[in-house]
Amino acid sequence: TFTPMDPSGSIDRAVSLMSPERADAFRAPLERATADMAKRNVIASAQVVSAGLEMLSPSAASVAVILRGTQSTPGQPPANSVLALRVALRRHGILKLVAARPASLHARGAS
Repeated sequence: TFTPMDPSGSIDRAVSLMSPERADAFRAPLERATADMAKRNVIASAQVVSAGLEMLSPSAASVAVILRGTQSTPGQPPANSVLALRVALRRHGILKLVAARPASLHARGAS
């Protein structure tokens, strides 16, 4: 969830789950977007629709996550979208979030 009253709240929560070396790389590109969204008074939220384990090993995991997102701007109808993320986790004592990247909605290897 993103609100103009707490533009970095969700980012801070995600970063707290990451390994320190990945936190800054995750935060940097989002800061520009959140500043713009806060300026335009945008409220955004997303709910998990589905998640599936793609890969699991003793030291890492990969999870595909499908989200339903809604973005509201004053004076405009809400905009809905489907978001696909590939979440990478690595073991640092416990599994820690390494990356969350946009993912294709198509099966691997499909054209």
